Amino acid sequence: MSDHDDEQIVWQGRFITTKTRGKWEYVSRARGIKAAVILAAEDGYVLLVEQFRVPLGVPCLELPALSFPPA
Repeated sequence: MSDHDDEQIVWQGRFITTKTRGKWEYVSRARGIKAAVILAAEDGYVLLVEQFRVPLGVPCLELPALSFPPA
């Protein structure tokens, strides 16, 4: 059984797809929409955020992201 077996698409719009997996509800980008990364750096340090990612099932260290629609 793969991790995606119980993933259900609840609704899909132009920019996001809402999904459920077990007790979790979350969204993903629809249609391959891309995102821009904001690199916050000061005195040689880079800011990262830690977020639990339901599709992976683990916390991930990431650069903060800003989503935008395609041109």
